[in-house]
Order: sequence, then structure tokens, then C-alpha cells
Amino acid sequence: MSLMRRDLSNRNSFLFATFISFVKNYLILDLLESLIKLVPDVDTRFLQAIHVATSSCTLAAFQLSYDLITIFAVLFLGSSPSAWPPVIDHPWQSDSLHVFWSKHWHQLLRETFLVFGGFFGRIIAGNIGMLFGTFIGSGLYHEFGAYALGRGFDIIVPLFFALQAPLLLCEKVWCKYTGYRVGGLYGKLWRSLGIGEVSMVDQGDTPKGPLYGLREN
Repeated sequence: MSLMRRDLSNRNSFLFATFISFVKNYLILDLLESLIKLVPDVDTRFLQAIHVATSSCTLAAFQLSYDLITIFAVLFLGSSPSAWPPVIDHPWQSDSLHVFWSKHWHQLLRETFLVFGGFFGRIIAGNIGMLFGTFIGSGLYHEFGAYALGRGFDIIVPLFFALQAPLLLCEKVWCKYTGYRVGGLYGKLWRSLGIGEVSMVDQGDTPKGPLYGLREN
């Protein structure tokens, strides 16, 4: 969600582009949060729009936090711009689940998920087990984070991540037997179905849903 490409070779240009990204994401977050709070109750007529807005809030908050840390590290700690590539690269432009998870979504916790589940899965069932184990580890990591906040345990989140593994295998099978990788318009529709662009917020206004958190602040 960058307004401009960040020049990793020029420190001042990089800082300026990162600052612009921070301001943009801050304004997006502030605008969408304000609009969401204008809706007194979750009206089913606007439920899809509210879900999209909440997802966009989450992405904007995630990216502005990363931008702020990036500026501090490069400006005050002397960190190299090359150590701070964009954390998320236009995820909704990806045209397959493989491209979404491997390139467009953030990779900050990749090693963590491999340790939590991927390596154990590989011992049990080779590369397929590693795929399943990594996503199961990711789901448990996310859900235990919510559990630590006192929101209880919900199997839906681990199940959502676990289901990504067989869907990714479907893409591999498709490529193997057709000779074409998943992509294009149909690939984007498949990706939308696979990650269910509202599934990450499908708990809506319940005490566990992010929409509830936006409303109570």
C-alpha cells in the first residue's frame, strides 16, 4: 500500500517515502474507524462493507506501525533501508493463494510458524506435513494471542489457517495436470474464495471480533 516506490539506495528518499506511507495509512485508519463508529448497530445490509472496512483498518494499522518503526530504526539507529522492505505488498492484487501467502502477505513470523508446526509436520508426513504443520502452527499462534487477552479459545481461527494447506495443494494439482498455474481473473476469484476476504473478521461485532474492539474505543 505504498504511494511511491521506496528507493533502498537513497536514505533520504527512503525516509520520505516511508513517512508518506505512514501518513496515508494513518489517515485511512482514522477515516475508516470514524465511519465504522457512525453505524450504531451491525446492519445486515451493510455487513459486507463493514467487513471490508474493518479488514482495511487492520491492514492500515499494521502498516503504519511498521512504517513508524522503520523511520525510527533508519533515522535514529542507523539501520540500512535495505533491512526494511515493505511489510505487505498489495495483497489484494495477488492472483493465487500461493502468490498471496508467499509474496504479498507479510513474512515476519515465517520462521516462528515453521518452528511451531512446520518442522514437526515434516517429520510426520514430509513436505505435505510441513505445509499443514506451518499453517496449523500459524492458526494456533494467532488464536493463543487472543486467548492471552482473555477472549477465550475459538477453533475457527486455527481451522481457517489449516484449510489453506489443502487449498494450496489444489493449486499444485491444477498446475500439474493442466500445465497452467492458477492466475488471472479466475485466480483472483479463487484467492478471494480461499482466504474469504471477510473470514478474518467474520465474528463481526462479537466480543472476539475486531469490529467490537473498534466500537468500544
